[in-house]
Amino acid sequence: MAMATIKIEPLAVQSLGGNRVVITGLSPTYQHCIVGEYWIKGVDIPISAVWGLSGIMRGGTDPLNLRMNGQELAELANLAIQLGAKQ
Repeated sequence: MAMATIKIEPLAVQSLGGNRVVITGLSPTYQHCIVGEYWIKGVDIPISAVWGLSGIMRGGTDPLNLRMNGQELAELANLAIQLGAKQ
């Protein structure tokens, strides 16, 4: 499925399981509107992924979900909502 993505300044965060995650964009017309990449520990190859406003990764497992209560991710979620993302 193709989705339009608004690129943002990369935002480095960690998943619940401690994996490196870099958020690179928003796709406000798609249910999983947070766009980015994650790295499996010990592997230096990024894997593309999308997350919903609640931080749940599409097709992922709990350790790859995001904690959305931090200031930067909460602000990012609010911006996505302002751009039309559905909660």
